[in-house]
Amino acid sequence: MLVEAFVESIVKETLTRMGDCAEEPVRKPVYGQSGRTIAVEFGTPHHTAVWLPHRDVVVFHQKNGRHVRILDVGETMRARGIAA
Repeated sequence: MLVEAFVESIVKETLTRMGDCAEEPVRKPVYGQSGRTIAVEFGTPHHTAVWLPHRDVVVFHQKNGRHVRILDVGETMRARGIAA
């Protein structure tokens, strides 16, 4: 399984668990000055999830709220028995 596909699946799963039942989060790459993708943002009506590939984490933030959740992608893959 590709890391990108795994990240997308855990983003959907976590957003559902957090009460945001959007079918397809809007995926938008964030580019740095050099033109490289430095992050991928997933947006829903109530939450924003940002995947930082160089840090191997996904940060979930509640819009208009204070709830933040950080998920380690590599650790989650190992916990589920998937080779990173």
